[in-house]
Amino acid sequence: MQEQAQGDIASVLAVLGARRGDLHIAQELIEVLPIPVFFKARDGRYLGVNRAWEDFFGVRRDEIVGGGVADLYPDSPAVAARHVAMDEALWSAPGRQSYEIQLVMRDGRVRHTIYNKATFQGPEAEVAGLIGAIVDITERKQSEQREAIENAVARFLGSTEPLGEAIRGIMQVMCERLDWACAARWSLDEAKNRLHCIETWSVDDPKVRSFLEVSGKETFVPGTSGLIRRVLATGNSVWVADVTEKPDFMRGPLAKAAGLHGAFALPVLMGEKVLGAIEFFSREPRHPDKWLLQITVSVGRQIGQLMARRQAEEELRGAHDELEVKARELQRSNDELQQFAYVASHDLQEPLRMISSYTQLLGRRYGDRFDDNAREFMGYIVEGAGRMKQLIEDLLAYSRVGTKGREFKPFSADSALDKALANLRTTAERAGADVTHD
Repeated sequence: MQEQAQGDIASVLAVLGARRGDLHIAQELIEVLPIPVFFKARDGRYLGVNRAWEDFFGVRRDEIVGGGVADLYPDSPAVAARHVAMDEALWSAPGRQSYEIQLVMRDGRVRHTIYNKATFQGPEAEVAGLIGAIVDITERKQSEQREAIENAVARFLGSTEPLGEAIRGIMQVMCERLDWACAARWSLDEAKNRLHCIETWSVDDPKVRSFLEVSGKETFVPGTSGLIRRVLATGNSVWVADVTEKPDFMRGPLAKAAGLHGAFALPVLMGEKVLGAIEFFSREPRHPDKWLLQITVSVGRQIGQLMARRQAEEELRGAHDELEVKARELQRSNDELQQFAYVASHDLQEPLRMISSYTQLLGRRYGDRFDDNAREFMGYIVEGAGRMKQLIEDLLAYSRVGTKGREFKPFSADSALDKALANLRTTAERAGADVTHD
């Protein structure tokens, strides 16, 4: 293998015009470089790679030398096409080139990289090929993605947007940041024991949108197969490298028609209770990504917290609205009571005035014809009518305490007791009662 590596690189260095004395040093230097290095011919074939390149891709050099990018990315045609397009641009304008690209490795790992390329010339000063070096920026990119997702989730958690719009916004950020084609949230209707699709988001692709529209019309009975049902049953995230090859994924043919393959779903949790799940789909097969699964656990819990908070807010608004209705009903009742008290006091005082007035008129006109007992009884009538009038006025004042009441202040109870005893005088005399107080 070492001899083959030296042969690959030596052939390229010879084209570059390296002197024989420098050839061995250059070979060893490129081979031990800690970053992946590769060489391509003008027709796009790989001429050579170093050991770091083999380790990075998990591909032996004898498997790739003589082949092209399509051989390196058999399951990621979009990645291969991007590299070919960039190579063509470099052939058209020889020199240097740098670009960032996300790679899906053969084992399903996702790596974020920066490619640095430069053309080299042959013996006749013609562009003979290119040399490239790959910088792995996965850790930096993942840190940026995590921060962006956490900030987006925090922003939507604190927003006043409707719940559906907030969750759709979170799904969009995750898809755009993590290169997923679409997402959908499923919720469990416990009363009917059915799973329903609630919100969706997708890239601008008619086939993908059609997949989501058809999915949205489906309902599923909770179980242990498929994607969403397994999440609901276990409370854990579920990853499927290629749903088109999974027999128990009922929407497999739909996904295949839309060009969707990789998928994973995360649980939406409120405490330990699974409220539903959010599923994501990609255009290429993708194997489980531990880093991504760790992030989604946190996101699922935060969405559950958002749903719990919105539910509490909705219940609070409902209670507030109900309280307002009760308050309006109470106000209406109070208004009616005040109106009744006013009318009743007016209607009741009128006959009392007649009783008092005519009794007093009898006293003035015919007082000399009555004996002492009659005049005493007439006094009782006038006094009783006066007390009744005062009671009615006090009742009216009491009914207005809530709206027209005066400030409370200390008050002697003796006066109130005296009035009460006066009202009960006849009853007390008949009963022979003697009321005392301190």
